[in-house]
Amino acid sequence: MFNSVFSTMPMFVCAFWSMLFLLQFDRKNTPKVVFTVFMLATTVLYFCHSLYFNSCFSVLPFSNTLYNLASLSVYPLFYVYIRALTDAKPLTWKDFALLLPALLVSVAVGLVYLLMSGQERTDFVMGYLYHRSETPFTPMMQVQRSLHTASKILFATQVVAVLGLGFKRLSAHKRRIEAYFSCTNKLDLSSVKWLLVLFALTSLLSFVANLLGHHRFFNADFILAIPSTLFSVALYALAYVGFSQEHSASSMMEMDTLADEKLDDSHYSIELKDLIIKKMEEDQVYLQPNLKISDLAAMLGTNRNYLYNAINVDMGVSFSEFVNRYRIGHAQRLLMENPEANMEEIAMQSGYASEVTFYRNFKAMTGTTPYKWLKSQQ
Repeated sequence: MFNSVFSTMPMFVCAFWSMLFLLQFDRKNTPKVVFTVFMLATTVLYFCHSLYFNSCFSVLPFSNTLYNLASLSVYPLFYVYIRALTDAKPLTWKDFALLLPALLVSVAVGLVYLLMSGQERTDFVMGYLYHRSETPFTPMMQVQRSLHTASKILFATQVVAVLGLGFKRLSAHKRRIEAYFSCTNKLDLSSVKWLLVLFALTSLLSFVANLLGHHRFFNADFILAIPSTLFSVALYALAYVGFSQEHSASSMMEMDTLADEKLDDSHYSIELKDLIIKKMEEDQVYLQPNLKISDLAAMLGTNRNYLYNAINVDMGVSFSEFVNRYRIGHAQRLLMENPEANMEEIAMQSGYASEVTFYRNFKAMTGTTPYKWLKSQQ
Protein backbone atom coordinates (compact mmCIF):
# COMPACT_ATOMS: atom_id res chain seq x y z
CA MET A 1 0.00 0.00 0.00
CA PHE A 2 2.74 2.42 1.07
CA ASN A 3 4.77 1.58 -2.03
CA SER A 4 1.77 2.05 -4.33
CA VAL A 5 1.02 5.52 -2.96
CA PHE A 6 4.51 6.92 -3.31
CA SER A 7 5.30 5.18 -6.60
CA THR A 8 2.23 6.72 -8.25
CA MET A 9 2.19 10.13 -6.54
CA PRO A 10 4.26 12.02 -9.18
CA MET A 11 2.11 10.48 -11.94
CA PHE A 12 -1.14 11.67 -10.35
CA VAL A 13 0.29 15.17 -9.84
CA CYS A 14 1.19 15.36 -13.54
CA ALA A 15 -2.15 13.83 -14.58
CA PHE A 16 -4.05 16.38 -12.46
CA TRP A 17 -2.31 19.33 -14.11
CA SER A 18 -2.57 17.76 -17.56
CA MET A 19 -6.35 17.64 -17.12
CA LEU A 20 -6.45 21.30 -16.07
CA PHE A 21 -4.39 22.31 -19.09
CA LEU A 22 -6.63 20.27 -21.41
CA LEU A 23 -9.79 21.78 -19.91
CA GLN A 24 -8.47 25.26 -20.75
CA PHE A 25 -6.93 24.23 -24.06
CA ASP A 26 -6.64 27.11 -26.53
CA ARG A 27 -4.88 26.26 -29.77
CA LYS A 28 -4.18 29.97 -30.37
CA ASN A 29 -2.10 30.14 -27.19
CA THR A 30 1.00 28.38 -28.53
CA PRO A 31 3.06 28.42 -25.28
CA LYS A 32 0.19 26.83 -23.34
CA VAL A 33 -0.30 24.22 -26.09
CA VAL A 34 3.38 23.24 -25.88
CA PHE A 35 3.27 23.18 -22.08
CA THR A 36 0.20 20.93 -22.24
CA VAL A 37 2.12 18.47 -24.44
CA PHE A 38 5.04 18.74 -22.00
CA MET A 39 2.77 17.86 -19.05
CA LEU A 40 1.28 14.92 -20.95
CA ALA A 41 4.79 13.61 -21.70
CA THR A 42 5.69 13.98 -18.02
CA THR A 43 2.53 12.06 -17.07
CA VAL A 44 3.54 9.22 -19.40
CA LEU A 45 7.06 9.29 -17.93
CA TYR A 46 5.85 8.83 -14.36
CA PHE A 47 3.18 6.32 -15.42
CA CYS A 48 5.99 4.12 -16.77
CA HIS A 49 7.89 4.85 -13.58
CA SER A 50 4.99 3.56 -11.48
CA LEU A 51 4.74 0.37 -13.56
CA TYR A 52 8.38 -0.36 -12.74
CA PHE A 53 7.94 0.11 -8.98
CA ASN A 54 4.75 -1.94 -8.94
CA SER A 55 6.49 -4.94 -10.59
CA CYS A 56 4.44 -5.02 -13.79
CA PHE A 57 7.00 -7.36 -15.36
CA SER A 58 4.91 -8.42 -18.34
CA VAL A 59 4.61 -4.88 -19.75
CA LEU A 60 8.10 -3.69 -18.78
CA PRO A 61 9.63 -4.02 -22.29
CA PHE A 62 6.82 -1.83 -23.69
CA SER A 63 6.75 0.65 -20.78
CA ASN A 64 10.55 0.88 -20.75
CA THR A 65 10.48 1.84 -24.44
CA LEU A 66 7.81 4.46 -23.69
CA TYR A 67 9.82 5.63 -20.69
CA ASN A 68 12.86 6.31 -22.88
CA LEU A 69 10.71 8.27 -25.34
CA ALA A 70 9.09 10.37 -22.60
CA SER A 71 12.25 11.03 -20.59
CA LEU A 72 14.15 12.17 -23.70
CA SER A 73 11.23 14.37 -24.83
CA VAL A 74 10.53 16.47 -21.74
CA TYR A 75 13.60 18.72 -21.98
CA PRO A 76 13.29 19.41 -25.73
CA LEU A 77 9.58 20.17 -25.20
CA PHE A 78 10.43 22.55 -22.37
CA TYR A 79 12.90 24.37 -24.61
CA VAL A 80 10.25 24.65 -27.34
CA TYR A 81 7.98 26.14 -24.64
CA ILE A 82 10.62 28.78 -23.84
CA ARG A 83 11.04 29.44 -27.57
CA ALA A 84 7.28 29.98 -27.90
CA LEU A 85 7.28 32.36 -24.93
CA THR A 86 10.21 34.49 -26.05
CA ASP A 87 9.77 34.60 -29.84
CA ALA A 88 6.67 35.91 -31.60
CA LYS A 89 7.46 33.93 -34.76
CA PRO A 90 5.16 30.91 -35.22
CA LEU A 91 6.60 27.53 -34.38
CA THR A 92 7.63 25.35 -37.30
CA TRP A 93 8.45 21.67 -37.63
CA LYS A 94 12.12 22.62 -37.35
CA ASP A 95 11.54 23.64 -33.73
CA PHE A 96 10.40 20.10 -32.97
CA ALA A 97 13.49 18.56 -34.59
CA LEU A 98 14.92 18.46 -31.06
CA LEU A 99 12.57 15.54 -30.43
CA LEU A 100 14.20 13.44 -33.16
CA PRO A 101 16.93 11.90 -30.92
CA ALA A 102 14.25 10.83 -28.43
CA LEU A 103 12.27 9.20 -31.22
CA LEU A 104 15.29 7.43 -32.70
CA VAL A 105 16.56 6.07 -29.39
CA SER A 106 13.13 4.88 -28.24
CA VAL A 107 12.43 3.21 -31.61
CA ALA A 108 15.81 1.48 -31.41
CA VAL A 109 15.06 0.31 -27.84
CA GLY A 110 11.66 -0.98 -28.94
CA LEU A 111 13.05 -2.79 -31.99
CA VAL A 112 15.74 -4.52 -29.95
CA TYR A 113 13.11 -5.67 -27.45
CA LEU A 114 11.11 -7.11 -30.39
CA LEU A 115 14.19 -8.89 -31.77
CA MET A 116 14.97 -10.44 -28.39
CA SER A 117 13.61 -13.84 -27.52
CA GLY A 118 11.11 -14.05 -24.67
CA GLN A 119 13.84 -15.40 -22.37
CA GLU A 120 16.23 -12.59 -23.33
CA ARG A 121 13.60 -9.96 -22.53
CA THR A 122 12.95 -11.56 -19.15
CA ASP A 123 16.66 -11.85 -18.38
CA PHE A 124 17.30 -8.23 -19.40
CA VAL A 125 14.43 -6.88 -17.31
CA MET A 126 15.44 -8.89 -14.25
CA GLY A 127 19.19 -8.51 -14.75
CA TYR A 128 19.57 -4.93 -15.97
CA LEU A 129 16.44 -3.10 -14.82
CA TYR A 130 15.97 -4.84 -11.45
CA HIS A 131 19.47 -6.22 -10.79
CA ARG A 132 17.95 -9.46 -9.54
CA SER A 133 19.74 -11.83 -11.89
CA GLU A 134 23.34 -12.36 -12.94
CA THR A 135 22.55 -14.21 -16.14
CA PRO A 136 25.28 -13.57 -18.78
CA PHE A 137 24.18 -11.04 -21.39
CA THR A 138 23.65 -12.25 -24.93
CA PRO A 139 24.81 -10.00 -27.83
CA MET A 140 21.27 -8.65 -28.21
CA MET A 141 21.06 -7.87 -24.49
CA GLN A 142 24.40 -6.08 -24.70
CA VAL A 143 23.05 -3.93 -27.55
CA GLN A 144 20.03 -3.07 -25.39
CA ARG A 145 22.29 -2.15 -22.48
CA SER A 146 24.33 0.12 -24.77
CA LEU A 147 21.14 1.86 -25.94
CA HIS A 148 20.10 2.48 -22.34
CA THR A 149 23.54 3.93 -21.58
CA ALA A 150 23.29 6.17 -24.64
CA SER A 151 19.85 7.28 -23.44
CA LYS A 152 21.28 8.35 -20.06
CA ILE A 153 24.13 10.26 -21.72
CA LEU A 154 21.70 11.97 -24.11
CA PHE A 155 19.44 12.95 -21.19
CA ALA A 156 22.36 14.54 -19.30
CA THR A 157 23.40 16.41 -22.47
CA GLN A 158 19.85 17.71 -22.91
CA VAL A 159 19.77 19.03 -19.34
CA VAL A 160 22.94 21.07 -19.85
CA ALA A 161 21.95 22.28 -23.33
CA VAL A 162 18.42 23.34 -22.39
CA LEU A 163 19.60 25.12 -19.26
CA GLY A 164 22.21 27.08 -21.21
CA LEU A 165 20.08 27.87 -24.25
CA GLY A 166 16.98 28.50 -22.12
CA PHE A 167 18.69 31.06 -19.89
CA LYS A 168 20.23 32.69 -22.97
CA ARG A 169 16.79 33.10 -24.60
CA LEU A 170 15.18 34.39 -21.40
CA SER A 171 18.00 36.90 -20.80
CA ALA A 172 17.76 38.19 -24.38
CA HIS A 173 13.99 38.49 -23.99
CA LYS A 174 14.41 40.47 -20.77
CA ARG A 175 16.73 42.94 -22.52
CA ARG A 176 14.18 43.39 -25.32
CA ILE A 177 11.38 44.05 -22.84
CA GLU A 178 13.47 46.60 -20.94
CA ALA A 179 14.22 48.33 -24.24
CA TYR A 180 10.53 48.90 -25.08
CA PHE A 181 8.53 48.86 -21.82
CA SER A 182 8.87 51.00 -18.71
CA CYS A 183 7.12 48.46 -16.49
CA THR A 184 8.64 45.01 -17.01
CA ASN A 185 6.86 43.31 -14.12
CA LYS A 186 5.85 39.79 -15.31
CA LEU A 187 6.69 40.75 -18.91
CA ASP A 188 10.34 39.74 -18.53
CA LEU A 189 9.29 36.13 -17.77
CA SER A 190 11.34 36.07 -14.57
CA SER A 191 8.95 33.42 -13.20
CA VAL A 192 9.93 31.15 -16.10
CA LYS A 193 13.59 31.48 -15.07
CA TRP A 194 12.63 30.17 -11.64
CA LEU A 195 10.63 27.47 -13.39
CA LEU A 196 13.71 26.48 -15.39
CA VAL A 197 15.80 26.36 -12.19
CA LEU A 198 13.10 24.25 -10.54
CA PHE A 199 13.03 21.92 -13.51
CA ALA A 200 16.82 21.62 -13.36
CA LEU A 201 16.70 20.74 -9.66
CA THR A 202 14.05 18.12 -10.37
CA SER A 203 16.24 16.67 -13.09
CA LEU A 204 19.26 16.71 -10.79
CA LEU A 205 17.29 14.59 -8.32
CA SER A 206 16.36 12.27 -11.17
CA PHE A 207 19.98 12.09 -12.33
CA VAL A 208 21.15 11.18 -8.81
CA ALA A 209 18.43 8.53 -8.60
CA ASN A 210 19.58 7.11 -11.95
CA LEU A 211 23.19 6.98 -10.74
CA LEU A 212 22.12 5.13 -7.61
CA GLY A 213 19.87 2.89 -9.72
CA HIS A 214 16.09 2.65 -9.52
CA HIS A 215 16.42 -0.87 -8.18
CA ARG A 216 17.82 0.53 -4.92
CA PHE A 217 14.45 2.16 -4.23
CA PHE A 218 12.52 -0.99 -4.98
CA ASN A 219 10.84 -2.49 -1.87
CA ALA A 220 12.40 0.29 0.22
CA ASP A 221 9.28 2.27 1.03
CA PHE A 222 10.85 4.91 3.26
CA ILE A 223 13.69 5.58 0.80
CA LEU A 224 11.24 5.74 -2.12
CA ALA A 225 9.03 8.22 -0.21
CA ILE A 226 11.79 10.85 -0.15
CA PRO A 227 12.42 11.30 -3.91
CA SER A 228 8.73 10.69 -4.68
CA THR A 229 7.63 13.51 -2.38
CA LEU A 230 10.33 15.86 -3.66
CA PHE A 231 9.42 15.11 -7.29
CA SER A 232 5.71 15.59 -6.60
CA VAL A 233 6.20 18.97 -4.90
CA ALA A 234 8.60 20.17 -7.62
CA LEU A 235 6.31 19.00 -10.43
CA TYR A 236 3.29 20.65 -8.81
CA ALA A 237 5.14 23.96 -8.51
CA LEU A 238 6.46 23.61 -12.06
CA ALA A 239 2.97 23.08 -13.49
CA TYR A 240 1.49 25.87 -11.35
CA VAL A 241 3.97 28.42 -12.70
CA GLY A 242 3.34 27.26 -16.27
CA PHE A 243 -0.42 27.39 -15.76
CA SER A 244 -0.25 30.91 -14.29
CA GLN A 245 2.03 32.31 -17.01
CA GLU A 246 0.00 34.88 -18.96
CA HIS A 247 2.50 36.78 -21.09
CA SER A 248 4.48 35.73 -24.13
CA ALA A 249 6.28 37.47 -26.97
CA SER A 250 3.10 37.34 -29.08
CA SER A 251 0.90 38.90 -26.40
CA MET A 252 3.48 41.63 -25.84
CA MET A 253 3.44 42.46 -29.54
CA GLU A 254 -0.32 42.94 -29.26
CA MET A 255 0.24 45.29 -26.32
CA ASP A 256 2.71 47.35 -28.35
CA THR A 257 0.75 48.01 -31.53
CA LEU A 258 2.63 50.97 -33.05
CA ALA A 259 4.00 50.05 -36.46
CA ASP A 260 7.59 50.92 -37.25
CA GLU A 261 7.04 53.14 -40.25
CA LYS A 262 9.72 53.64 -42.84
CA LEU A 263 10.96 57.17 -42.22
CA ASP A 264 13.86 59.17 -43.58
CA ASP A 265 17.02 59.27 -41.51
CA SER A 266 16.42 62.99 -41.10
CA HIS A 267 13.77 62.16 -38.50
CA TYR A 268 16.49 60.77 -36.28
CA SER A 269 19.02 63.30 -35.14
CA ILE A 270 20.85 64.43 -32.05
CA GLU A 271 17.94 66.82 -31.41
CA LEU A 272 15.66 63.85 -30.77
CA LYS A 273 17.40 63.23 -27.45
CA ASP A 274 16.68 66.79 -26.41
CA LEU A 275 13.04 66.38 -27.39
CA ILE A 276 12.80 63.17 -25.35
CA ILE A 277 14.28 64.78 -22.24
CA LYS A 278 12.05 67.84 -22.66
CA LYS A 279 8.98 65.61 -22.94
CA MET A 280 9.95 63.72 -19.81
CA GLU A 281 10.86 66.72 -17.68
CA GLU A 282 8.21 69.24 -18.75
CA ASP A 283 5.24 66.96 -19.45
CA GLN A 284 6.22 64.28 -16.92
CA VAL A 285 4.98 61.51 -19.19
CA TYR A 286 6.90 59.03 -17.03
CA LEU A 287 4.01 59.27 -14.55
CA GLN A 288 1.86 57.25 -16.96
CA PRO A 289 1.75 53.65 -15.69
CA ASN A 290 2.81 51.04 -18.25
CA LEU A 291 4.37 53.67 -20.51
CA LYS A 292 5.82 52.04 -23.64
CA ILE A 293 8.42 53.31 -26.06
CA SER A 294 5.76 53.30 -28.78
CA ASP A 295 3.62 55.64 -26.64
CA LEU A 296 6.49 58.12 -26.37
CA ALA A 297 7.23 57.78 -30.09
CA ALA A 298 3.61 58.63 -30.88
CA MET A 299 3.78 61.72 -28.63
CA LEU A 300 6.91 62.93 -30.42
CA GLY A 301 5.62 62.00 -33.89
CA THR A 302 8.64 59.82 -34.62
CA ASN A 303 9.51 56.21 -35.26
CA ARG A 304 9.88 53.69 -32.47
CA ASN A 305 13.22 52.46 -33.82
CA TYR A 306 14.64 56.00 -33.85
CA LEU A 307 13.55 56.40 -30.26
CA TYR A 308 15.15 53.07 -29.42
CA ASN A 309 18.46 54.23 -30.90
CA ALA A 310 18.30 57.58 -29.11
CA ILE A 311 17.70 56.00 -25.68
CA ASN A 312 19.13 52.48 -25.73
CA VAL A 313 22.11 53.16 -28.01
CA ASP A 314 23.10 56.84 -27.66
CA MET A 315 22.14 57.30 -24.00
CA GLY A 316 23.36 53.81 -23.14
CA VAL A 317 20.37 52.81 -20.99
CA SER A 318 17.30 50.69 -21.56
CA PHE A 319 13.95 52.42 -21.92
CA SER A 320 12.85 50.81 -18.65
CA GLU A 321 15.84 52.21 -16.75
CA PHE A 322 15.48 55.61 -18.44
CA VAL A 323 11.85 56.00 -17.35
CA ASN A 324 12.40 54.54 -13.89
CA ARG A 325 15.17 57.05 -13.18
CA TYR A 326 12.62 59.82 -13.59
CA ARG A 327 10.02 57.94 -11.55
CA ILE A 328 12.39 57.29 -8.64
CA GLY A 329 13.59 60.90 -8.76
CA HIS A 330 9.96 62.02 -8.59
CA ALA A 331 9.32 59.67 -5.66
CA GLN A 332 12.35 61.04 -3.81
CA ARG A 333 11.02 64.59 -4.18
CA LEU A 334 7.63 63.51 -2.86
CA LEU A 335 9.25 61.78 0.10
CA MET A 336 11.26 64.89 0.94
CA GLU A 337 8.17 67.09 0.70
CA ASN A 338 6.03 64.78 2.81
CA PRO A 339 8.06 62.31 4.93
CA GLU A 340 4.89 60.95 6.56
CA ALA A 341 3.27 60.03 3.25
CA ASN A 342 1.96 56.52 2.66
CA MET A 343 4.37 54.52 0.49
CA GLU A 344 1.58 53.11 -1.62
CA GLU A 345 0.45 56.65 -2.45
CA ILE A 346 4.03 57.66 -3.26
CA ALA A 347 4.28 54.66 -5.61
CA MET A 348 1.03 55.48 -7.40
CA GLN A 349 1.90 59.18 -7.71
CA SER A 350 5.27 58.23 -9.21
CA GLY A 351 3.82 56.17 -12.05
CA TYR A 352 3.94 52.69 -10.51
CA ALA A 353 1.01 50.31 -10.72
CA SER A 354 2.05 48.47 -7.55
CA GLU A 355 3.99 49.11 -4.37
CA VAL A 356 6.06 45.96 -4.90
CA THR A 357 7.32 47.23 -8.27
CA PHE A 358 8.10 50.61 -6.71
CA TYR A 359 10.17 49.04 -3.92
CA ARG A 360 12.07 46.82 -6.36
CA ASN A 361 12.94 49.70 -8.68
CA PHE A 362 13.78 52.08 -5.83
CA LYS A 363 16.28 49.61 -4.40
CA ALA A 364 17.70 48.90 -7.87
CA MET A 365 18.28 52.63 -8.48
CA THR A 366 19.46 53.70 -5.01
CA GLY A 367 20.75 50.51 -3.42
CA THR A 368 18.42 50.90 -0.45
CA THR A 369 14.73 51.00 0.51
CA PRO A 370 12.60 54.20 0.46
CA TYR A 371 12.46 54.24 4.27
CA LYS A 372 16.22 53.91 4.68
CA TRP A 373 16.88 56.49 1.97
CA LEU A 374 14.51 58.99 3.60
CA LYS A 375 16.14 58.43 6.98
CA SER A 376 19.58 59.07 5.48
CA GLN A 377 18.36 62.42 4.11
CA GLN A 378 17.09 63.67 7.48
